[in-house]
This record gives sequence, C-alpha cells and structure tokens, in this order.
Amino acid sequence: ITPHVEGVSCDEAFADVTGLGTPEEVMSAVRTRIKQSTGCDASVGCSVNRLLARMATSKAKPNGQFFLGREGIDSFFDGKSVRTLPGVGRQTFKKLEAIGVGTLLELRGKSKVQLQQQLGGRTGSLLYEMSRGVDPRPWQSRPPRKSVCAQATWGVRFKEAGQGGKVVGDLSWG
Repeated sequence: ITPHVEGVSCDEAFADVTGLGTPEEVMSAVRTRIKQSTGCDASVGCSVNRLLARMATSKAKPNGQFFLGREGIDSFFDGKSVRTLPGVGRQTFKKLEAIGVGTLLELRGKSKVQLQQQLGGRTGSLLYEMSRGVDPRPWQSRPPRKSVCAQATWGVRFKEAGQGGKVVGDLSWG
C-alpha cells in the first residue's frame, strides 16, 4: 500500500498513508490485504500521528478499524488513564499520582514545568505534548536495520541436534 512503513514488531507497524484515500478506505484496504496474505484478522487505527494511531488501534480491537481525527481528541481522551500513553509504566504512574494525575485530561491540566519537575525534563516534556495529542518523536520511514534475528523452536523444526548448528551456520555471514 505504501513504502513508508516503520515496523514495530512482528505484528505491528506504522505506515504513512497520506494521500492514499479516505481513512476508512485505507484502513479497509490494509485489513483486506492482511486477511488475504495471512488469513489473519487485523485491527487498524488511523490518525494524524503515531501516538493517536496507536490509541485508535487499541479502540479498534478486536478485528475492527477506528479513525481518530484531530477534532475528536478531547472526547476520546476523556476518562482515559495516563497509562494508555507509551512510556507510562508503574513508576511514572506513581509519580503522576503524587501530583494528582490519573487521567489524560488531568495530565493536560498540568503545566510543562510541573511535569518536568516531577518527571524530569525529557519525560515531562514528552508527556505534556502527548496529553495534547502531539507526538514529537521523529518519524523514520524504513529506519536503518540495527540487527538481524532468527528464531527456531527446538523440536518443531529439527529432528537432530546437528540440524540446529547447520541453520546457525547458514545464517551467519562468515
């Protein structure tokens, strides 16, 4: 559908689909292509940036699609926990609770300075932006490969111990 893809995991990716049709058309095409290629159902979210697209995908589960436009951010964020933001784990959540923040709208009510004092400059600034639907993280279409990995489950693919060594040798670059 587009060459502008940033893979996240074996079953998750972000794609810049700007100009390829309406959000509904693009999401439907992606889900159809996945179903035809793999036989698997897919949930697809679409929005103006990766943060909101990820949140839209969560809303689309299971096996659906959801578009989150800029004008719908406030109502979409209403009542959602700050834990829905990437990077807000147990420790960050405890720090936010200490300043009376448990939801995205409560987070939005804090100043950037307050969040930076509580969470540190980088994290405070990032969460300040994300609570407003802004994803300041840079987009990298086809980021450079940092590693190559292969996984084999013993007993499923190999019948003898020597076969594992052969596959590892075949994968090596030497």
